[in-house]
Amino acid sequence: MRTAPASPGMPGLGTSYARGVGSTGPSKPTLSQRNVCVGVTWPLLAPALTINTVVMLITAFKAYDHIQVITQGGPGSGTTATVAFIILQTGFTANRQGYAAAMAIVMLLVVATASAVALRLLQRREVDL
Repeated sequence: MRTAPASPGMPGLGTSYARGVGSTGPSKPTLSQRNVCVGVTWPLLAPALTINTVVMLITAFKAYDHIQVITQGGPGSGTTATVAFIILQTGFTANRQGYAAAMAIVMLLVVATASAVALRLLQRREVDL
């Protein structure tokens, strides 16, 4: 699942960039694959990786179903519990819907802030075409 974020951006790259590096790069007869990958491919994949990183960050905060189905909160007192799991347990199991709603608003603010910071930091690394 971690290699999937790069997949959508790959078809748009083409091979013309890699060929261009060979003709305008150092005077060595051949460039190593590493130089083409680091110098050309990764910067061009940055927009796709930025969006996928932010989406994966948001998804990590929302994890509930896998934890409930596999471990029911984990061994002991919620060792695998996430924020979303705790919010839903508070609202439905403990029957404290108002408190769970307040927790959800705080989680929304945290996720929005974390996403905005991640988006800002990752957009700085993108290459303008």
